[in-house]
Amino acid sequence: MMPVRLLIILLLVILLLLLVLVIMILLELFPQLIMPGMKLEKLMILLLMGMPMGGCWS
Repeated sequence: MMPVRLLIILLLVILLLLLVLVIMILLELFPQLIMPGMKLEKLMILLLMGMPMGGCWS
């Protein structure tokens, strides 16, 4: 039986990956979103870099 906290972290990771996938698909479909989306990309990179740290802290 898995601990509840681990299960919640797994669900959050899966949701984040789905969100990244959706954003990438949107950027592919609507290239005009890429220009204002540059900040978004940096934010996504920061989020992805922060994920392992967040896992350690919790």
